[in-house]
Amino acid sequence: MRIVSWNCRGLGTQPKIEAVKDLMKIEPSDILLLQETKIEGQSLMDISKSNWKKNEGIAVSSRGTSGGVATLWSEDQFHLLNSHETQHWIFTELKHLESKLTIALFNLYVPVIYAEKRECWNTLSDFLDLHSLNNIILGGDLNLVMKLKEKRGGNSSRD
Repeated sequence: MRIVSWNCRGLGTQPKIEAVKDLMKIEPSDILLLQETKIEGQSLMDISKSNWKKNEGIAVSSRGTSGGVATLWSEDQFHLLNSHETQHWIFTELKHLESKLTIALFNLYVPVIYAEKRECWNTLSDFLDLHSLNNIILGGDLNLVMKLKEKRGGNSSRD
């Protein structure tokens, strides 16, 4: 089972749609996780079905020009058992049809703003407290910065 995760930083243009198509050729996957799609969920699903051969999935719309996540898969490989979406993450419980393995997949786009970041992690923690899950896979853009110089525009002389 192969999973590809990419912060695409927007899918509103044909070159970005083609970039994902190229990614799928270079790194073929069974499941595609996209973050920061910056488009409406239904638009993303329409693009996926016509361009990327991922005919099933869940997409959360962006808020204005930020956010948006999508988890996509092929219905001939996986069966959706359960799902839950928030503004910042998507949970999908998928059964791989060939192996019969069930996975609990979380696709996150964790915001940069501290209050929203805290809300994201708290809702995920609360969800996990309420559900007994196995084979948990966490993917996405966690927006973690280990050193200030990793941050765009950060002062590289400070750690």
